[in-house]
Amino acid sequence: MWVRREAEGAFSVLMSQAERNMSIPARDSRSDLAAELGQSVCEVWRRVLSRTRYSEERNFGCDGVDYHFAYWARGIVMEGRTWSPPDGTVPGMLAALSQSLRDYVQNTGQANEPIMERIKQQAAWLLAHEELKKVK
Repeated sequence: MWVRREAEGAFSVLMSQAERNMSIPARDSRSDLAAELGQSVCEVWRRVLSRTRYSEERNFGCDGVDYHFAYWARGIVMEGRTWSPPDGTVPGMLAALSQSLRDYVQNTGQANEPIMERIKQQAAWLLAHEELKKVK
């Protein structure tokens, strides 16, 4: 899944997902995202990934979810990984935001309004977080 800036400053959320297994072609989904919200989401991704540092110890287990986040813009590539991040943390909120973006793509029509509000709140929380305010 990714957020992409389209022509004329518009944004889209795109998702490619295998139906059942990797041998079956993926199903692609796309939903337009308001320019201001798309810009906020991209700014969140840039700030969080610019602060990403890998610890000496690998945090993983047999259960949970391994998230891999990436940001590409104008020749800049940043990546980060986290495993089952705790709620209330920057990685946890970024994982929640990614789930909201996934929900947004999977649901169309009026059902998107509550999801859009959730995306706005999650992006605002991340942009207001003290350690991310320092990243410009």
